[in-house]
Order: sequence, then C-alpha cells, then structure tokens
Amino acid sequence: MTQSGESDPFGKPEPENRAAPEGKPPCLMVIDDDSTIRATLQTALEKRFHVVSLPNGEEVVQQIETYKPQLLILDINLPGSDGFEICKQVRESAKVRNLPILFMTVRRDDASFLKSLEAGGDSYIIKPFEMLALKERIEYLLKSYQSS
Repeated sequence: MTQSGESDPFGKPEPENRAAPEGKPPCLMVIDDDSTIRATLQTALEKRFHVVSLPNGEEVVQQIETYKPQLLILDINLPGSDGFEICKQVRESAKVRNLPILFMTVRRDDASFLKSLEAGGDSYIIKPFEMLALKERIEYLLKSYQSS
C-alpha cells in the first residue's frame, strides 16, 4: 500500500491512511438529525474521541475529507438522503472507502440490517442502546480497521 493514496499497479485506488495523528484522539463523525442524540453522544464520547456532529448527510464526503474521521456513526432515518444512500456515497469515494461505518437506528427489522450491509456498513446498533455497548462496538471497529 502506498502512503500517497495513489493507485496500485492494477488501477485500484489505495485508501487514505485514516489513523489518528499521534498524540491526538481518534475522530468520530456522528450524522443524526436528532440534536439530543448528537449531544448525548458528544458528551459520552468526548473524553476518548474528538467528535464531529452533523445533522444531515449533505456534502458528507467533503466533510469526511475535511475532518478525516476514523469512524462514521450514521443514522438511517435522515432528511433528504437516508443513511443507506450516504453510506453508498462514502463507499464510492476512493479517498474514504476504508472508513468503518456504524449504523445507528430505531429500525429493528432484518431487512434494514441486510440493507445496511449491502450499502457498505460494517456494524449496526439499535436505538435505544446502552452506551457501554456503543463504546465497545466503536473500539472493536477501530481496532479491526487499524489491523487491516
């Protein structure tokens, strides 16, 4: 893998290095239209992570390129583009393809879970959730992507 993000000899783009800069906490990006959820996650996660919260998925790829998060926490039910569409946009962008995506939703049906995987999501957690369970899922995804 090249550090510059250039293509490999087979034309496949290499993902950008998403590791947190040394000495800085990992950045998480939370996309949820519910301001209470965003504030709760900000408070619960800010001791360990730098949290960037967005109320919708507008210009999400550009926002990801600006903040360079190590993980995206994405609600499914959003105004405009839903979480599935946002996830597909992220996966289609060569620069952010190697970004773990955790779906967070009130949907409890198997079809939504399967659709999240088809869109390119890595994990799924149902609201309401225990904060400890969310933190453990985040740590697991971060470690999984660092080792790959």
